[in-house]
Amino acid sequence: MGRWLVFAGTLVVALTFIGVAQAHGREVNIGVSCLTPDPARPLSKVCTAVVAYVDGDPVSHAKISLSASREDGDRRTFGPAFFQPAGELGVYTAAFDYPAYGKWLAKVEVTEPGEGEADLLDEVLPPLPGATGSPASAARVRIVLDFDAREFTNILMRAVHLGAAAVWFALSVLVLVASLFLSGPERQRVMRSIAGWFPWLAGGSFLVLTLSGWYNAVYNVPARTPGLFDPNLVQRLPFGSAYLMTFLVKMGLTATMVVAAVALALALRRAYGSALRPVAGGAVAAAIPLSPVERWPAILSGLNVVLGIFVFVDVVVLGYLHILTHIGGISGTR
Repeated sequence: MGRWLVFAGTLVVALTFIGVAQAHGREVNIGVSCLTPDPARPLSKVCTAVVAYVDGDPVSHAKISLSASREDGDRRTFGPAFFQPAGELGVYTAAFDYPAYGKWLAKVEVTEPGEGEADLLDEVLPPLPGATGSPASAARVRIVLDFDAREFTNILMRAVHLGAAAVWFALSVLVLVASLFLSGPERQRVMRSIAGWFPWLAGGSFLVLTLSGWYNAVYNVPARTPGLFDPNLVQRLPFGSAYLMTFLVKMGLTATMVVAAVALALALRRAYGSALRPVAGGAVAAAIPLSPVERWPAILSGLNVVLGIFVFVDVVVLGYLHILTHIGGISGTR
């Protein structure tokens, strides 16, 4: 008899609850507000949701969750974070921490006993300078001062890349200087020697430039891995579009330099690949100008020198944009 009474009571409560829900309908209204309890910890949020039926009656025993997606940076997602009933009927609260700074589009959704949702745009910025006890500020200091094996490798690869570029540039300068300032048998002797080892040094430096450039494009740029191999990610960074465009200009200049270097190697071989030409009379030999076939190494080496200067200017701009990207990310600039 006791079991039947319990069952009957439970059934009456359930039917009453369903009847109330049907009487109000499934649609509910949601009012949401979020605040930051501690200004030194802007990632920590406390949100309050007021849930009511369309007729204004508060909703009890509601199932409410908050999910969010980041509108900038790596576009990561967060949630769901679930609300708990507060002391007042129809009022619910949730405390949570965003995983990163940025603009978060949050969606608060009610699934039981009614249905409804509300959107909330929340821009979370780092704490202001001078905020005491700020874990975010302490973390930034640790990142700046933390010099590990990865940082050493990054610096080493930058130095290797710069060294290979210097060798490439010096080869073109050497060919240009020898073509313009040497004459006669001396020019023939020096240029013939250069023609022999130029392709090997140029090819070796290009190989080192390619490998170190690939590493720098992945790990030595403002974006996270895979770095510049994910252009969409780079574009979403502050000043990211300008950084990407400047990098593409550098790649265009480098490709032109490669073509010019190959043409220079062929021109050197054509002009100085054979034995020394006999020249009668030292005074006369010293005044011998460049022949048509010897002009091409001078022209192509001069082109490579000019292109190298443009690449150097481009790299300076890239470094400046790199710094601006980091500053923009810290300050929340897009």
